[in-house]
Order: sequence, then C-alpha cells, then structure tokens
Amino acid sequence: MEHVFNKTEFFDTINRILEFGAEEKELTGSIRETEIEIDAIQSKIDAIKDELIKSLIMLPSSKAKRKANIEKYQKQIEEKRAFIAEVKELIKDLNLRCFNSEEMPSVFLGTFPQGAHGEEMPLEWDVLLCDHNYVHLVTKHVIKQMRYADELVDTPWKDSAIRRWLNTEFYENAFNDDEKAIIIEKELANPGCPAYKTPPSENTRDKVFLPSISEVKSYSKYDVDRIATPTEYAKNNGLFVDEETGGSYWWLRNNGGNMYNASIVNFKGYVFEYGFYIVDDRYGVRPNIWIRKMP
Repeated sequence: MEHVFNKTEFFDTINRILEFGAEEKELTGSIRETEIEIDAIQSKIDAIKDELIKSLIMLPSSKAKRKANIEKYQKQIEEKRAFIAEVKELIKDLNLRCFNSEEMPSVFLGTFPQGAHGEEMPLEWDVLLCDHNYVHLVTKHVIKQMRYADELVDTPWKDSAIRRWLNTEFYENAFNDDEKAIIIEKELANPGCPAYKTPPSENTRDKVFLPSISEVKSYSKYDVDRIATPTEYAKNNGLFVDEETGGSYWWLRNNGGNMYNASIVNFKGYVFEYGFYIVDDRYGVRPNIWIRKMP
C-alpha cells in the first residue's frame, strides 16, 4: 500500500526546526570554539610537563613557577568545561521550548529500502537551509552505495550515472504524487574543484542532486557535523563503513583533481576535494532536494 504524506504535520515540524536552528547553531558554535581553546590550553600544560621531565637542571623557583602555570591552566580548562556544560543545558532547554522534547524531531518524506533485507522505510531528512519559501533537505543517512559514473572517462555531473539515477529511478519510486508536488526543480551551478583548477561544467536543472564542495562546507563548518552513518541496506550492499566513527564516504557533485575523479566527504566528515575514481562502488549517496515551503 502506498504511504500517506501528512502535509500539515510535515510542515509544522519543518517550521519548528527552522525556528530552533539559528539559535542552536550559534550555541553549538560556541561549544566547538571552547573545545578548541581547551585543546590549546592542554597543549601548553603538556609542553610544561615535558619541560619539567626533560630538564635535569632547573632552579626550584623556576620549577615552582611552571607548576603554578599548570595549576592556572588546569583551572582555565575546568572553567571552560563548566561553560560547555551550561551551553548544553541551554540547547536542551531550547529543544524543550520548541519541541517539548530533548531531541530534535525527525523529518520524514518518501520511502526507500533501508532495512537489512531491503525493507522499505520512511526516509529521514536533515534541514540544511531555508531560503525564503524554499527549504533544502538532505537525507540523514547514506542510503545507497553506487558509482558516480559507469565508465572511467571524463564525466561531469550532468553526464553522471548518479545524477541520472537520482532524477529517474530514485525520484519516481521514493515519492508519491503529494510529495512530488512540493519538490522543486532547481537550477544548479556546477563548479569545478577550486583546489585543483578542475573546470566547471554547465548548469543543470535537477529535482534531486548531490551538494557541491562549497555548499557542504557552508552548511557544516565542522568535520564532525558532516559524518553520516549508513542504513543497514547500504551496509549490506558493499558500502564502506569505518569501525571507529560508524561513518561512510558520500559523493559530492564536483569533479575532483581531474574529470574522472569526483570529490567526496569521508567517514570523519572531512571534505576530500581531490576525490576518488568515479567508478569506485564502495562509496555512497545522500540525496538532496529543495521543497516549496507551504503556508
């Protein structure tokens, strides 16, 4: 039986996530910055301890001064950790105000095989951006392993097998008519890879697509925020999964260091611009869509 799309519930969740998003992003950014500061202070402590161990001749006054610095730095770390704990409580309170829950609600649209044996399940999406009356969504998980292209030849995004699959088989089968009615066809600029001077390819119009290098970096400032775990279906069909992070590689639409490579996000969330061969089938897909925001 075809799944039912509850439009009212869907857009109510979208609106609340957008309300929550801006403030949460600022708070999370302050946590990340404080964690970096803690690492820098810890490096100072480690350097002083190393100096104390290696120094065979040091005046007692000099030792005392260094030990005092260690205590000062350790106190700074304790204060910063306390600040992080306070910010996390603010985020939790913000979640409660917006959603009456400590957890961000999920946005579901469409279905796709995701269970270990290919069982169809609702597709879960993350909200990336709201642009006036339009919202950019990306699947929460890496949903399928596949090649970027069928042959190891120069292949821009417009000619890629992955683009063809996203806009035909995936689009037609994942969404019902009500869902298709809110998905818009978006004109995409398709830049090359700036770091390796790979040329851009012509613009395309797509309903489903992959993000570019610049898009994925602008939406997610920190690598850890780009880590994406796979579905059981994707894991069981050959997708690489890192044991430590649980993350997988996922393709971007840019060509990489040359026209038979494509850029990729790795299992640690790092944007690997040079990329991998476009015929490698160990890497996966996180579909992106733009939807029309209903009143």
